[in-house]
Amino acid sequence: MDGIPPSVEFLETGARLPGSGRRGAFVAYRDLVHVAASVRGLRLSTRAGVLGIPRVFLSGTGAAVQVAHALRERVAMLPDGAERLRWMEALDQILLRAARPRLTQVLLGVCALLFGLQVLVPGLTEAGALHLELAPIEPWRMVTGHFLHETFGDGLAALASPHLLLNGLGLWALGSFVERLLGPVRTAVLLLLAGIGTVWASTAAGYPVVIGASGLVMGLVGALIVLEFLRPQLIPAPWRIHRGLLLGLVAGDLLLSGFLPGVAHAAHWGGLSGGALGAWVVTARLAPGQPAGSSLRSVGIASGMLVLLGLTGLGWSMLAPDQASLRRASRLIEDPSASPGLLNDEAWMIAISEDVGEEHLAVAERMAARAVNETARGNPSLLDTLAEIAFLRGRSEEAVGLIEEAIRLAPRISYFREQRRRFLGERAADDRPPEPTPPEAPRPEPFPLPEEGLRV
Repeated sequence: MDGIPPSVEFLETGARLPGSGRRGAFVAYRDLVHVAASVRGLRLSTRAGVLGIPRVFLSGTGAAVQVAHALRERVAMLPDGAERLRWMEALDQILLRAARPRLTQVLLGVCALLFGLQVLVPGLTEAGALHLELAPIEPWRMVTGHFLHETFGDGLAALASPHLLLNGLGLWALGSFVERLLGPVRTAVLLLLAGIGTVWASTAAGYPVVIGASGLVMGLVGALIVLEFLRPQLIPAPWRIHRGLLLGLVAGDLLLSGFLPGVAHAAHWGGLSGGALGAWVVTARLAPGQPAGSSLRSVGIASGMLVLLGLTGLGWSMLAPDQASLRRASRLIEDPSASPGLLNDEAWMIAISEDVGEEHLAVAERMAARAVNETARGNPSLLDTLAEIAFLRGRSEEAVGLIEEAIRLAPRISYFREQRRRFLGERAADDRPPEPTPPEAPRPEPFPLPEEGLRV
């Protein structure tokens, strides 16, 4: 046959192709999903995997094209050959018309924008992080937490955050690949399920605070696994990778992250599972290049609206922090499941705010008092918060009594003694002493640890 190298043998049921082994490789015509020739050689995609034949084994690029053409002719002779060829041509069109991954670019832009604001605007991370106790009160956190990242420093040093760089790289590489295969609508749907899986797993694991796009990235990994093992017929041959390599990369990533402190491992698995489920759903009975139906488009639009609503909620909480704080505090008081630590933190943030009003202080005092009572007055920090609020409301004697309780519980901490001097007038009323900080422990880890309780 003209142009076919002698190392290629066409048999009745399949072709024997050259390779690194002595006998090369045998591929049955009925197993072929896609055949593509390029300057690198020949790529054959089957339901069981992908086979690459370098052009050095085929006597050049022209021979690769001829072999690809001959293989498609053999496939056309099968009983369902015409349908198989149409499928291959649809995969050819995906390669030729690979659209820009606009959804992926938008998601990266949101991550970059919010990260810049995190560096510039104090309190943004706290206002938008997925705080599991606050999420029912401020539901936007279930959205914005996916787009915030740990800065690991201040100023310009924060821009080199490994958290953002690694997640951004994963989102770009995997998101671009999946979006070019499935389109932006289906990709948005599977990312929605990945986000839901991340939140659910974080809740089940009891993580106090979670930030980062890792769950979405792992959702794309789950989608890639489903595509490769359950829907390989949707991937053009040049875009497929060997399954062993894919599983090795996934296992390596999960094992490596397992040894890093402060990583939300359960959230990663939740995102992986959600993305895999999403990919399985949106690719059911899907042909290559098939546009999304009206139902999927509606879910995709809803996903975009959820992101916009989440960003709007975060923006409102930052532009009107007093109203957001008062609303949050009022809801927490009525929530019997709110922990003493959360009540105390919210009360303290109100107490140290600038130009805090009497209405805010009244709500903060109710939260602080409840926290103190629920801990049987055994936590000096909680007593300090209640004392601070009493002092700000003009009840100095009560503040002194509360801080003396704290001193008896923690006599070695000078902060509480300085607070007593302030309440007694021996220190200026606006001269609040620096809060005590625990001594830093050695950190041999390759990356800096995030804040206590924060998972990334």
